[in-house]
Amino acid sequence: MAKRVMEFANSVEIDRSAEEIFDVISDLPGLFAKLRKKAPLDVERTVGDGAPAIGDVWRISGKTRLGRRSGVIEMTEFSGPTTMAFRSTGRGFAVDTVITLTPQGPTRCSVTAQNELFAMTIAARMLSPAIRLWRGRVEKRLGKGLRRLRKRLER
Repeated sequence: MAKRVMEFANSVEIDRSAEEIFDVISDLPGLFAKLRKKAPLDVERTVGDGAPAIGDVWRISGKTRLGRRSGVIEMTEFSGPTTMAFRSTGRGFAVDTVITLTPQGPTRCSVTAQNELFAMTIAARMLSPAIRLWRGRVEKRLGKGLRRLRKRLER
């Protein structure tokens, strides 16, 4: 049984339409490639082809400070151009992510990323108190990623 460890969220306003932003963020392999410049992630689609859809699955792997890690991402909601949600799993944890786009006018949009972290194994539950200490750092990195997205789209 999964135990919720923490929730974290951040948002940013971007001077682009919801459709333009959704086109960029719905390209998950491209989005992950841009997130990690120093140590790129390997992304392989294992279920689905063509445009993203509910039920599509990607396997990701990459080098971290703790060695090589891998995980799986499954698309759980895909309602363009307003909502995209997926579940990421790996190493005893799962993260449910919901990205919501709220138009603020014809060429401005608010992008909100909400995440819930779950401990899926007993070992992960034992690490949960220590992981909660990283909440501020995780929210800061999420905000930084959203600002990089804004910078890239507003060029």
